[in-house]
Amino acid sequence: MLWAGFYDGDPRGLTQRALQDFANMVDTSIVHPGSILGKVVQKSNDLLGCRGDNGASRPCCCVPGTRVIDKGPVVGFWTGASRFFVHGMALKSQASVVAVLNKGLDPEKEWSLHKSVFWNYELPTLEFEIADPEHLDFRPQLLLVDMRGTCEDTARLVTGKLARYRHQKVKAWLIAKPIICFDCPEGQCDLDRALATRVRSCLGEHAPSCPRFEYCT
Repeated sequence: MLWAGFYDGDPRGLTQRALQDFANMVDTSIVHPGSILGKVVQKSNDLLGCRGDNGASRPCCCVPGTRVIDKGPVVGFWTGASRFFVHGMALKSQASVVAVLNKGLDPEKEWSLHKSVFWNYELPTLEFEIADPEHLDFRPQLLLVDMRGTCEDTARLVTGKLARYRHQKVKAWLIAKPIICFDCPEGQCDLDRALATRVRSCLGEHAPSCPRFEYCT
């Protein structure tokens, strides 16, 4: 399970503990801290202490031609970690990927989905793995749970992010398996067993009518 925007002290109770409990009800696990690398990240508070540190985004190498792709140690770390997490899903030909999101969509705001690890590293890695000819069996159903109740916009943005390079394999995947998104705004929905049951039903072999967002070419 991928995620963004869960932290201890959230006024709505959307903590990582609540996320882990929900993941257990969906019969999955969160990608970090569900691994050794993830535990290291968690102990470092998701590297939040690096924000505002100029050295965190300073290119490490001075070799000619490398500065374009070298964006500093923090970006390099998250790129590598995301490849590790999502590549593991691809190696297992995982049938579904659930992402629970609790961030706004305004790219100018500090607490924005556009500034999240999910958006900047995990989604591009998912796109890369889908396009990789070595992983022809990796065509997971992507299901989003939007804790802000903005599924219509979120699904559109996520689809656009995945299809940005218009790779034929990625386009075919989005057409065959449109993104499913559940709105879960405050006061109308919680990360509880009822929602977990709905999520599991939409990931089953005989899925009922689920909120799908078709990809328009």
